[in-house]
Amino acid sequence: MKLSLKISEKELILIFVPLLFEIVSFSFLFWALTATELDLRREAHARAVYDQLNSVTELVMKAVSSLYNSALGGGNDALGQYDESIKQIPARFENLHNLLDSDPVQKKEINVFQENVDRMLGYLDVSRHAVTIGDLGTAVRALRDIREVSHNLTGGMDSSRRSFRRLAESSSKLTEEGRQKLKIALLFAIVSSVLLAIALYLYFYRDTSFRLGRLLDNTNRFAGGEQLNPTLEGTDEIAHLDHVFHEMTETITRAMREKQEFMAMITHDIRSPLSGVIGSLALLAEPRMGFNLSSDALDVVTRCDSSVNRLLRLANDLLDIEKLESGKMKMHFEIAPLAYVIEQSLITMQGQADHKGIKLELPQTDTNIYADADRLVQVLVNLISNGLKYSPEKSTVKVDLKDVGDWVEVRIQDQGPGIPADYRDRMFQRFQQVDVAERKKYGGTGLGLAICKEIVGAHNGTIGIDSTEGAGSTFWFRVPKTEEAMRKNSPDNQLSI
Repeated sequence: MKLSLKISEKELILIFVPLLFEIVSFSFLFWALTATELDLRREAHARAVYDQLNSVTELVMKAVSSLYNSALGGGNDALGQYDESIKQIPARFENLHNLLDSDPVQKKEINVFQENVDRMLGYLDVSRHAVTIGDLGTAVRALRDIREVSHNLTGGMDSSRRSFRRLAESSSKLTEEGRQKLKIALLFAIVSSVLLAIALYLYFYRDTSFRLGRLLDNTNRFAGGEQLNPTLEGTDEIAHLDHVFHEMTETITRAMREKQEFMAMITHDIRSPLSGVIGSLALLAEPRMGFNLSSDALDVVTRCDSSVNRLLRLANDLLDIEKLESGKMKMHFEIAPLAYVIEQSLITMQGQADHKGIKLELPQTDTNIYADADRLVQVLVNLISNGLKYSPEKSTVKVDLKDVGDWVEVRIQDQGPGIPADYRDRMFQRFQQVDVAERKKYGGTGLGLAICKEIVGAHNGTIGIDSTEGAGSTFWFRVPKTEEAMRKNSPDNQLSI
């Protein structure tokens, strides 16, 4: 059965389970190491006892050999070697008793060994005394007696030595076994740690990675407008985040649907009545209709007509920018003469320019562009209208062209008051107008430049503004000359302010 754990709980398991396993493993390794060290000490102790026994045996044999040499004419040098060997034997037995002080059984065996050595030393003392006084016959007979009993004495000594040698060898075997156990324990700890890490990864990390992958896939599906995966089961943070994401997408989808319904309402339920109102106001102001309105009434009708027209432009601009941003506005790209765009813009804006007494200068050109020409007419009309709106009477709004390789740059220069530097980076956002009280009289929806940016962006072009406060502004945009240039994108595909 799969546990339903939070990520924080999984993190605790990932920390404490390996930690507990390491504690157990190191405890076992410490026990094995301690046992091995104990075996090493036992081996060292047994070998030390065995070495002392060998040393005593060698000293006894050396004393016998020296005494024989002295009896056979070796003189005082041989006796000196005998005395030196005999002198060292008590110290060796003292070391043996110290080594075996805590083991009464082995100490008893050493006592037996010492009794055999003492018996032999007794015979050697008799022989040495005879050699010292010059009684060589007695010395030789004593040495013969030693030869007769040495077999039994050395046999007892050898028996003790063999006993301790077996003990040393046994300890050595135990030490070797301890080393092998320690190696096995270490190998077991390593293999177990690796297996535990793999098991934890398979159980936790892969599960978490899969769930995060589902969540990421949902974000991609939402961005692509596809149906989301079913919500994740569980109570952890990832499942909670997935539930919240599903709720958020439902809310956004509902909001987008309501937005579409609102835009549809603008299209059908607002634009049509507004068009009817505009027509009625036009009839009221028409003298031929015979309403005979007073000048005050005509002034009211004119103001109403201006307000209703502004509402209609706002509705149209809202629909345009919504279609552009959602990708629902169809663009018809083809090779078209730039002169057509300029000519249509002149036809549209000449009346407004004449009404304000502003000279409109447009260039002649035979350059072709790859674009939706009618949409570029909308861009140029918006930018010229913007220049006419803020330029004073008797001034000039000039349109220039600049060749930029595979692109052409259209520049619209006015003689208006310019735009403050701290405001230029917001000029192409929705509902942004220069926030100065004396300029509110110019009106506008605040959507014209945003629409221009979207249309130029659909051509993979760029749009920007150069302005000096108090010295006018120059709006410009770049569009491609060929389809290939459009696919490669513009040389400067960033909004320039």
